[in-house]
Amino acid sequence: MTVLGLIGKPNVGKSSFFRAATLKDVEVADYPFTTIKPNVGVAHVSLPCPAPECNPRRGACLDGTRFVPVKLYDVAGLVPGAHLGKGLGNRFLDDARQSDVLMMVVDATGTTDAEGNRGEGNPVEDVLFVLEEFDRWLAGIIKKLRETEKLKTELAGLGITEEQVEKALLESYPSGDCLEFATTLRKLSKPVIIAANKSDVRGSEMWINKLQKTGYPVVVTSAAYELALRKAANSGYIHYVPGRGSFE
Repeated sequence: MTVLGLIGKPNVGKSSFFRAATLKDVEVADYPFTTIKPNVGVAHVSLPCPAPECNPRRGACLDGTRFVPVKLYDVAGLVPGAHLGKGLGNRFLDDARQSDVLMMVVDATGTTDAEGNRGEGNPVEDVLFVLEEFDRWLAGIIKKLRETEKLKTELAGLGITEEQVEKALLESYPSGDCLEFATTLRKLSKPVIIAANKSDVRGSEMWINKLQKTGYPVVVTSAAYELALRKAANSGYIHYVPGRGSFE
């Protein structure tokens, strides 16, 4: 099963996103580091159903939509300096390494600072610093591994294949720059998707437009609204297919 890691700085709505996607009860609060140990659950990716009548072995079909299960990790928030151990950095990065895909949740309103406190923020810079912290942490591991074969073996524990290591070596390692190599390796092995959360709040549109220029796929989300819709559907108040833009 594919593993998605919810990453980002503290207090951007990762746990709310996790709860909306999995319907598991987890602690949600408006302050940094609500999540310490990772929350783990199963969410579903929606795709058009390939057949009118479908009875899949995994997941489910509803009103022509196929729901494919994925494992979801909601890990502790990341702050600047995490690769040096600041905040819950080492724990965050160790949890994030288990992910096949990194889904970065950002506060699209730009109203939380780099450490997740209320204030002025920049969602685009948040994306850059979170990825840089991950890359610097990975570079620190690489520096300790001098032999190529040992490098391949150790990085396999981070969900990185030998083929990805070899390709990254060819593309960037001749320069001898461990950080450049780590960045290339992360791009090859851990695809990034941006979840622009709190999109229902006034002022988010400007930042969403800027996030769409970063080169990463951007999904516009409102975890709070999605959770409310899913709860109402489960209680029988409405008919709602998760992820759709309307309900009955």
